[in-house]
Amino acid sequence: MEGDAAEQARRAIEDADLVGFTFQDEPLRIYPSGALAASVIGLTRLDDGTGIEGIESVMNTELAGRPGKRVVERDQSGRVIPQAEFLLEPAIPGSDVVLTLDRELQYAAERALQAWIETTGAEGGSVVAIDPKTGEILAMVSLPSFDGTDRATLDPATIRNRAITDVYEPGSTLKVVTIAAALEEGIIRPDTPFQTPPSIDIDGETYTDDGTNPPVMTVADIVAKSSNVGTIEIQRQLGNETHYRYLDAFGLGRSASIDFQGEATGRLDHVTEWCGPVCGASAAIGYGIGATPLQMAEIYATIANDGEWVEPHVVSEIIGPDGSATVMEARRHRVISLGTARTVRSMLSAVVERGTGFRAALDEFSVGGKTGTSNKFDVETGKYSETDTIAWFIGIAPIDDPAIVVAVVLDAPKGELPDGTELKFGGASAAPVFAEIAESALHQLGIAPTHDGNG
Repeated sequence: MEGDAAEQARRAIEDADLVGFTFQDEPLRIYPSGALAASVIGLTRLDDGTGIEGIESVMNTELAGRPGKRVVERDQSGRVIPQAEFLLEPAIPGSDVVLTLDRELQYAAERALQAWIETTGAEGGSVVAIDPKTGEILAMVSLPSFDGTDRATLDPATIRNRAITDVYEPGSTLKVVTIAAALEEGIIRPDTPFQTPPSIDIDGETYTDDGTNPPVMTVADIVAKSSNVGTIEIQRQLGNETHYRYLDAFGLGRSASIDFQGEATGRLDHVTEWCGPVCGASAAIGYGIGATPLQMAEIYATIANDGEWVEPHVVSEIIGPDGSATVMEARRHRVISLGTARTVRSMLSAVVERGTGFRAALDEFSVGGKTGTSNKFDVETGKYSETDTIAWFIGIAPIDDPAIVVAVVLDAPKGELPDGTELKFGGASAAPVFAEIAESALHQLGIAPTHDGNG
């Protein structure tokens, strides 16, 4: 019972003066913001307040503190001896855990994603927004969500944090690793031409492009138009071993952060287990590899941060009961050079300006990013769905001096836009979500517009 009903029951028992009934107040964790960031914050047990999900669990020791105790002497009958000495050990309050989440941005991201889940009929979705320079997670959304205060309607299926637990094949969003690796190795330049026939056969497997592309495309055009055939041709020159080395360096196949409980490592088989050219071709276009939304957001954050990987984190600092602060230090390592990162960003800008990501464009800011659409794998049948997809868009804004990276994932969106474009594609459903969130974020962060909004 809750609220008025519980109070009425209590009064009735007190008025009845029932023998053996007593009342004892117990502390209860409440969440004033309701479902906001619930999948990140997590839950505590009702009986003793122990954290069991999210940050509540990861930081339970710091949050809980230590109870006090009083040691007394008793006589043979078990009664406390009043004049005897006693030992009093005071309780130590718990610490405050400060998160990197921006409340306003978190709200805006949840609202935008929820609206597009309703528009597309998607089964769910997630958003990750990161400051690429610091690794601070400014927003992390998993929908459907829950309200930790309202346990009566809690659905266990909504507790998981999709941004860190759900593993998907990232589709075309992973092409940036292939391109960045080939640029870093000096194999290609943005203007390097490649033959791009409608389809290509690799050891009996046929790979095609969506739509119609010219027979010869530059690397920049391959990225802008998201050509599967062109990307595979680049990967063939790169080679499996070198390709794997960069996939590993960007952080795939292992947890991205130490701040989350139950974070999936994704799937990145060692190159010695790859099935030759076919596995290399599939990996080039985002198949055969599994990644969480957080892992993919961090790949783009590395590109946004001029090639340096910075550990994504949601815990900013821990403030002890004495007021002392312990600031969290993010791990860092270089993946690609500054020059390569900026070249990739330039090509990602073209994806929005003249390619598959045009619906991610903002009026006042120059942005770049990549669309992705992968057929959803059905674990029960062991086959790819012919209708359901995972729709992606991961973007950087502003593209020349990045302040934020936003990754958007929609699970099985359906329907069409007014122009007939199917919403199952990342460019149709996930890109507009990015645009809404990125615009809110840039204004919230006080970033000056990069152009006047007239073009």
